[in-house]
Amino acid sequence: MSTLNEYTQWFIALSVLCPSSRGFDATVDAHARIAREFSSFQLNYLFVYFLITAGDWLQGPYLYALYKSYEFSLTQIATLYVTGFVSSGLIGTFIGSAADK
Repeated sequence: MSTLNEYTQWFIALSVLCPSSRGFDATVDAHARIAREFSSFQLNYLFVYFLITAGDWLQGPYLYALYKSYEFSLTQIATLYVTGFVSSGLIGTFIGSAADK
C-alpha cells in the first residue's frame, strides 16, 4: 500500500505542476514571437543599410571625375580620399559614442 501512496503523491504533485507550466509555454511563445519580429527588423535594417552603402560606394568614381574636371592632380585627389577616410574613422568613433549618450 505504501507504493500506492507514493504514486498518489506524485500524481498530486504533477497535477499541481502541469497547469503552472502552461504559463511557461506562453512565455516561450512570446519570446519566439519577439525573436521573429526582431529578425524581421534586422533584415529590413540591413537591406536599407546595404543600399545606402552601395550608393556611397558608387559616388567614388564620380567624385574622382569631378575632381579631375577641376584639374586636381592625382596626388591631390588621393590626398582628399585618404583624408576623408582617416577623418571619418577617427572622428566617427567619438561622434558615434557621443550620439549614443
